[in-house]
Amino acid sequence: MLTFETMKRRLIVLGFLFCEFAFAQTINFAFLKEIPLNADAFFGVDSFDNNYYSLNNVFYKTTPTKTYQYQNLALGAISSVSIYNPLELVVFYKDFNTVIILDNTLNEIEKLHFLNETISLVAKAGKNQLWLYNTDNQQLELYDYQTKSILAKTQTQSVLLPLDLKGTANLAWIKTNDHLLVYNNYGTMVKSFPFKFDNFTLLNDDEILFNRDSDFFLVDNKQGPIPLKTSFKAEATSFVNDKLYLFFNKRIFIYHLLKN
Repeated sequence: MLTFETMKRRLIVLGFLFCEFAFAQTINFAFLKEIPLNADAFFGVDSFDNNYYSLNNVFYKTTPTKTYQYQNLALGAISSVSIYNPLELVVFYKDFNTVIILDNTLNEIEKLHFLNETISLVAKAGKNQLWLYNTDNQQLELYDYQTKSILAKTQTQSVLLPLDLKGTANLAWIKTNDHLLVYNNYGTMVKSFPFKFDNFTLLNDDEILFNRDSDFFLVDNKQGPIPLKTSFKAEATSFVNDKLYLFFNKRIFIYHLLKN
């Protein structure tokens, strides 16, 4: 098992390795702190430094002063959570084909039951919008849950066997077994990266940090994957406000991104 000091040293190495790849700026990391987190799954940190996680199938949001929670036993296990918009949090229950939209205090805004189609992946898009993967048609859809209408979609059977979906107002990223596919909000593929990986985190609309086993890579929509050749493990990652959060062994390790 990796110790805290080992992880810290390895992430420092990661910062130096970032510098070896000469972008227009020098990139480095500075360790800030470590905090314990008793969680089964870590969903990330928002721009207000609030943490989102689940424990025993209860969804939690912790602020510097308060803890909120949401639980819906009737819907089974939580499949995924999207915190892209902290005012429209998305909790997906795949077993019941149901999406719950929560406000910033984890009160229900909307409950969406998809009765006529099978949805296997969900992510937040723009205001009142979701990215959905329709298993029946094997396509990605941009869905407005206020008007109950599909705004855009890919062609039928255009996306096969997706494993993960993340989104913003402008783009959707789909992980398959051997590709990372990027789509815009017109349903058009704008990029396809042919490689395998375990998890990925959005830094912004142009850059993604992902890992395969213990190796981390930076993905730039313009340049493709850049290996960072580090060797530390993270069960989940989050990036916001120039801070990198690594969840490992029920702890969050926080680093500040330095740009020169």
